[in-house]
Amino acid sequence: MAGFYRYKYDNLTVGDHVITVTINDVSYSKTVRINPFCDNSLYLKYIDHNGQYRFYIFNPYYEKKESPKLIGSANNVITELLTAQSNTKNIGYTSERIITAIAYDVPQDELDLLSDLYTSPRIYLQIGSTDNTKDWLLVTVKSKDNLIKRKKGNFYNVEIEITLPDTNTIKML
Repeated sequence: MAGFYRYKYDNLTVGDHVITVTINDVSYSKTVRINPFCDNSLYLKYIDHNGQYRFYIFNPYYEKKESPKLIGSANNVITELLTAQSNTKNIGYTSERIITAIAYDVPQDELDLLSDLYTSPRIYLQIGSTDNTKDWLLVTVKSKDNLIKRKKGNFYNVEIEITLPDTNTIKML
């Protein structure tokens, strides 16, 4: 089968499903896994090693940190000592925002697919409610432990740090 085909199924329930497609009298089957949908979860979209977009959902209980830093300050001319407040004015702040997200009980087959997240050239975080380009924010991802293959066991918790683009707030010059 050459190329990729997209189909939308509205009535699939959570779990594994076998999807069969017939093209030129040849049938092809593929197993797809439907994960539970949660409105407050973090959705990541990334390019895997085959050049296809993959989506992964992380737990809605995440931690968000913000680290503001002063951009700089400018000298302020003091004209009167009684009313002057400071000899410098802050120009503004830049802020680095980091989200720590967790996916609980990830089986090994999903962990194999999720390992492409660490080497993907493009990773997007969903910030809107549709699949339009404006609803996805380009981010960077770093793993807490970089585990991609377990020694033993069926499930594993994956914890990652998502770094959002820097925000700049210029107050005055």
